[in-house]
Amino acid sequence: MEKNDTDLAKTLGTLKQVQIDAYKDIINGAITVLTTLVFVILLPYISLLIFRDGGNTILEVIEVVASGLVFYVSISRLGFMILDIWRILSWANIQTEKFEETSQDPKLYSYLKREDRIIKKIISLLSISIMLIYLQFSGKFLIILNLTNTPSIFMSEPTLVFLPVHVIILFSIVYDVPILMMLHEKVLNELVEDKIVQILFKESKCPICGNLIPKKAVHCPYCGIELKPGDSNV
Repeated sequence: MEKNDTDLAKTLGTLKQVQIDAYKDIINGAITVLTTLVFVILLPYISLLIFRDGGNTILEVIEVVASGLVFYVSISRLGFMILDIWRILSWANIQTEKFEETSQDPKLYSYLKREDRIIKKIISLLSISIMLIYLQFSGKFLIILNLTNTPSIFMSEPTLVFLPVHVIILFSIVYDVPILMMLHEKVLNELVEDKIVQILFKESKCPICGNLIPKKAVHCPYCGIELKPGDSNV
């Protein structure tokens, strides 16, 4: 097997492993949601056994925490599942059977996993923000504010309690987005070098500007050069 074929096989093996990881993540996400639901259902009964003299106060706090937990887990895992499905469908045309090499490209794999971690972090932060908005407008959080003798300004304007958290979440996302874009660019560069993008998406590189263009393009949509058959780098 030639070196180019070996590199291509390693890249294909890496993408295939990412697909396998995505399938596992979907299953783990479903298990997490089911486990959370069971825990939340059992939580009031467990609380009654532990805090027998706590009255309705403990149950009200538990209700707020439980509803927030279910909301967060459901929204975040739904986002994770969409990401995993996108990973699976993005490389749906991968066929590694014709390659003897089944190893992986560790650099590409690390880029893809780091990209996944950052995307999931952003999804988690957005889920927290959505959960807080839900608690705020559902009125459930007022229960905790009443129990903690919160100053009246926060009682009349609960937004003041949540606003700093939303700002912190926003700053964190803004910090992560450039890192995510940089990683995505590195992933694309790795795939372009191994000609995976050209193979899967039937694209080629413009010989002048180097951007990816359709194989049958007559003109480059980026630099405008007229292309002749055989000009593009496949």
